Amino acid sequence: MADSKFSFDKLKERFTYFEIGIVVAMIGYFIYLSSSTSLVLNYNNATNESRVINGVENKPGTILYGPNDYVPKSNVTNTQTFFGIAMFLIVVFVLTSKLVKAATRARIDEALKQIADELIKAKQLKDARITVIRDGIKIITDFTDIDLTYNFLTRYKAKGETREAFRYTICVVEHDKTNNTEQYYRAYYHPWTRYWDGLVKTDKGLFEIDQFPKCGDEYDEKIIIGEDVKKYSMIKKELTAR
Repeated sequence: MADSKFSFDKLKERFTYFEIGIVVAMIGYFIYLSSSTSLVLNYNNATNESRVINGVENKPGTILYGPNDYVPKSNVTNTQTFFGIAMFLIVVFVLTSKLVKAATRARIDEALKQIADELIKAKQLKDARITVIRDGIKIITDFTDIDLTYNFLTRYKAKGETREAFRYTICVVEHDKTNNTEQYYRAYYHPWTRYWDGLVKTDKGLFEIDQFPKCGDEYDEKIIIGEDVKKYSMIKKELTAR
């Protein structure tokens, strides 16, 4: 029982309820089509009742289709077929767009929205609502407001000639309505995996000085590779020789 719950939780992490719903609807539609098709008796053995099938009358004691008649393959209409194709294309579009989205770097507005949704879940803010403000988005509750702002830094990791963003550091400000106080946080978000990496309390906001290695913590990183080590060694030897 625990394994099935674990699998369902993993499924909910990977897909939204809407995505799961359209897949279930697609499966349900196939079941509906299979139940809507049925065999039709060609010979009407009723004593006094006529049958009308596909607009053709079948009187008692007669056959509905002759040897040279054009017989419908099933009683699935063109409308049902078109609707099924449309549903299938919607399922393909939604699931493939999710794959494409996962392969692209998240925009900062996407990061703010996701962090806001996860904050509401993590803090169990059942009465919370999200609204757009000039500098980002705001989570509003009865006792506190949380601002996720566009005041953010992007950290990059350089390896050789390649340079890739690996973290958004976003300024978060929580306003306590009861005590009329403010508390600063830094939210960490991975722009490629689209994963909220953490929320750390700080005593100040986010400033340009935070990008500098000597006095900040949000500076870019450089991975030293073998070629760089050789270059540094050669430069060091030249300087020593002088």
